[in-house]
Amino acid sequence: MSLGSNRSRMIIGCLIGLGFLYLAGRKVDFSLMWEAFTKVNYWFVLLAVPVIFFSHFLRALRWRYLMDPIKRVDVASLFSALLIGYMANILMPAHLGEFLRAYVLGKKRGVSASSTFATIVVERVIDVFALLLLHPKHDVTVHLNKTTVAIPREPLIVGRGDERQDGLIVQTEV
Repeated sequence: MSLGSNRSRMIIGCLIGLGFLYLAGRKVDFSLMWEAFTKVNYWFVLLAVPVIFFSHFLRALRWRYLMDPIKRVDVASLFSALLIGYMANILMPAHLGEFLRAYVLGKKRGVSASSTFATIVVERVIDVFALLLLHPKHDVTVHLNKTTVAIPREPLIVGRGDERQDGLIVQTEV
């Protein structure tokens, strides 16, 4: 069994995955986790799943418009690569799944991975501006080539009541 064979790579990958699974779950109190699972209203989960998939479909559609100047790619391929990237983001730190997303689409549809990654960066910039626009107080307006972007002066705080100090704070300096 050579190190380069598919079977040996799969076995090594599974062993590494099991090792990380052990590290992640070694201090988990499974009785508390089971108790939490018994209190969940799963009807909300069933309602959320189609909404999440529709949201991802819309993201794939948006990505197609960003990819059009490079190469016309079908939405199904983009949707597949998007979900693979998001799954990898769950498993890997620092949004490394975005690199995998570009790689997968490059291999699947013959698009340059660097061009694909550039569209992903543009997507993230659009997402940041969308979050800034959702903030209720827009104190500063910036005009960029017929596009108006409102930037709030106060920080955005994500979190619930008592968790606000632990939430993500995004602050723009004006």
